[in-house]
Amino acid sequence: MDFMKTRGSKWLCATGCALAAAVCAGADVVSQPFATATADLSALTSGTWTGNGSVTNNATALYTANATVGKPIAAATDNNVLSVEGKVQVAAATTGPTSVDMMVQISKPDEALEALTDTEIKLAIGVDQNCRLNVYCAPKSGTGNAWRVLDTVYEEDSWHRVSLRFDYANGTCQVCVDGEPQVSANGYLASDKTKTGDGCWYPLAQGASGLASVQVVGTTAIDEVVVKSGATLADVMPAFPEAQAPAGDDLAAVTVPASWRVANGIPSTMTDAPDGSGMTVKAKYVTGISPLGGEKFEIKSMAMSGAAGDVKATLTVPAMTPAAGFQNVVKYGATPTALTGSKTIPSGATSVEIPVSKAAEGATVIYYAIETTVAP
Repeated sequence: MDFMKTRGSKWLCATGCALAAAVCAGADVVSQPFATATADLSALTSGTWTGNGSVTNNATALYTANATVGKPIAAATDNNVLSVEGKVQVAAATTGPTSVDMMVQISKPDEALEALTDTEIKLAIGVDQNCRLNVYCAPKSGTGNAWRVLDTVYEEDSWHRVSLRFDYANGTCQVCVDGEPQVSANGYLASDKTKTGDGCWYPLAQGASGLASVQVVGTTAIDEVVVKSGATLADVMPAFPEAQAPAGDDLAAVTVPASWRVANGIPSTMTDAPDGSGMTVKAKYVTGISPLGGEKFEIKSMAMSGAAGDVKATLTVPAMTPAAGFQNVVKYGATPTALTGSKTIPSGATSVEIPVSKAAEGATVIYYAIETTVAP
């Protein structure tokens, strides 16, 4: 992976090769806050660093981290950064799902992004002459690795948090900047490529073997570099601060956590779920329905069973894991205006059973509705 700026272009690049090094689940392969000024990159204690660069000792901070998404190393307090003049590289041997997370200074290049020919580059991110983000990746269909332009535009020399998640099993990488998934027609909606809508999971330019190194090329600066290997994508999720569900029953006041949005590839500017369900992103989060599966918050079907005096209705519902502080329930009753019974839908369940009243004539009568409430 490369983030690149020569005096013409800047890029960050991830490369891979057939390294056999095994890494424990959730392990930090690199965790480098650049706490000590040095001109000798080999003296850095996290990872094997090489190249043309130096850690500079600054009296004041060169950037202010976005308060919403924080920095990759939250506890770091120094004002040092790694200044790059040409290329720096850190070895980062990983074999499973991997995250690369760092602060990067982005400058407008003087020339076009160069064509990349390195056959070990998995993915690269660059900034073009219009200060727009570009992703170097494979196409969603056909052949030909190339730089593919995105819509994001940056201010000259601004600092941003760049977070990447590699899913080698499916040959994709999620691209986020400042906690915002970078969605375009060149990316998949989901990491496994099963959903073809616009998304932030970009097909890797090369095969599905693990990461070998992270390179930063050009004239730029970086800080708070973290490379993590984990057994699952959840293990390598960047630690974005969580929004707390409000007290009471004001669902409108709920804030969708950044980590949930990033996990599902949904930018904060997106209000409607991208799966065609007609539900909002917030409704999908609160009810706990996948925002990628197309399912709605509804009872799908009902089946009656049991003998007289012990009739039950089994209601089929989508699998749901409601947000912390909330629960999904079925309200039921003998009349549509008096749904006095209530049955909690267990998290992850696809059905719920409720009792049924019998009318004097023997006809079975039941009215029901599904809703999300604040958990007791």
